[in-house]
Amino acid sequence: MSQGCAERRGDLGAYAIGALDRRERAATRRHLAVCAACRADYEELLPVRDWLAAVKRHLAACPACRDACRDFLPTVPRR
Repeated sequence: MSQGCAERRGDLGAYAIGALDRRERAATRRHLAVCAACRADYEELLPVRDWLAAVKRHLAACPACRDACRDFLPTVPRR
């Protein structure tokens, strides 16, 4: 693992969900362009990101599921 990998690997999840600031996002994008190992790790996160987005959409639309999840997802808004 290179120094760049050590610095960027922890940012891959945040990069996948769009949670990095502009500077960190650009640095991660540059690293992924040259590092196949980190790029593969990032690509493994994409189905998880997509699943979380689908869950968020479902919870927004389904009051029964929102209520069922309220105890372990305290940030789920009431409607």
